[in-house]
Amino acid sequence: MEDRIFIIINFIFSLISFHSFDIIDISMKFINILFIGATLLIILGSIVISIKIGQGGSRLKFDNEDKYEEKNRDDDGLWKLGNTIYYNPEDPALFIEKRFGVGWTVNAGKPLGMFFMILPFIIIVVTLLITIER
Repeated sequence: MEDRIFIIINFIFSLISFHSFDIIDISMKFINILFIGATLLIILGSIVISIKIGQGGSRLKFDNEDKYEEKNRDDDGLWKLGNTIYYNPEDPALFIEKRFGVGWTVNAGKPLGMFFMILPFIIIVVTLLITIER
């Protein structure tokens, strides 16, 4: 779903860029209608998905019911730095619903989860090294 949204937004911004550089002759009224229509489509799609899936996937049905018990995820010993980092190598899930508030966090107890936690710092260091060498 997200990739379709990015394609639509990229297409609209490309039309705006082409219009501003006089590459294509298209009316701004058409671009505005297209932009408003895409925005409404994205909002309605998000609402439908939210209603269908529920908060944290509560309405999803699984064939195998041997999934990890979610009550163990509320244990204070599994949350580090004041409920910001979830660390449990025994939990098979990579993404965990946040304990408080809205959103998801990464299970840093999994190797891939730890990679996701370190990746922003790697990107920052590589970007700084590239800009310093110029």
